[in-house]
Amino acid sequence: MTQETILEALRQAILDGDSEQTQKVCGEAINAKVETPAILQEGMTKAMRMVGAKWDAKEFFLPEVLAAADAMKSAIEFMKPHLQAKDGGAIGTAVIGTVKGDVHNIGKNLVALFLELGGFKVFNLGEDVSAEKFVQTAVENNADVIGSSAFVSTVATEMGRIEDGLKAAGIRDKVFTMVGGAVLDPEWAVKIGADTYGKDALQATQLAQAFVSKKKG
Repeated sequence: MTQETILEALRQAILDGDSEQTQKVCGEAINAKVETPAILQEGMTKAMRMVGAKWDAKEFFLPEVLAAADAMKSAIEFMKPHLQAKDGGAIGTAVIGTVKGDVHNIGKNLVALFLELGGFKVFNLGEDVSAEKFVQTAVENNADVIGSSAFVSTVATEMGRIEDGLKAAGIRDKVFTMVGGAVLDPEWAVKIGADTYGKDALQATQLAQAFVSKKKG
């Protein structure tokens, strides 16, 4: 199979919510020497965008989204042993999690993976994380970046509490804050005072790298 055929098969397996097939195609991609960035960006990340588009179009409902999320998890776990972070020490420290009241994790975990590959030491706090926990972890680990995710609009206000907490701790100007999630957009980041909105794992990592480079340059 050609590289594009393999990547198309990977996207379809994730859309189908077929974890076994997803891992099988990931293996085929590795064996066919498809480059890792292509697997992550054109396979996994693109599939996630497609899931989001189908959700928005009401072509996918919660069962389909959860099945696709499970398939994506299987892809992440399969790929981890085949991935290597940048050589040398970490370029920065990132704290990432899904905000309080939300237990979705697939997009957040993909961002965490990309950040690790991009050279960051990542503290993945998991799901249903309070603003206080984000801030506490950032303070304790001298974090450069905080990434918060929300899939449900009713809990996205928790992101604003992270901003407030960072100000109260006196470190807001030292930390780059990113928000992301299917229900959010750049305007939301502006509204709550976050530094940026990341549309996907690749963009989030590039933005974080740019901030750290400027901060330490």
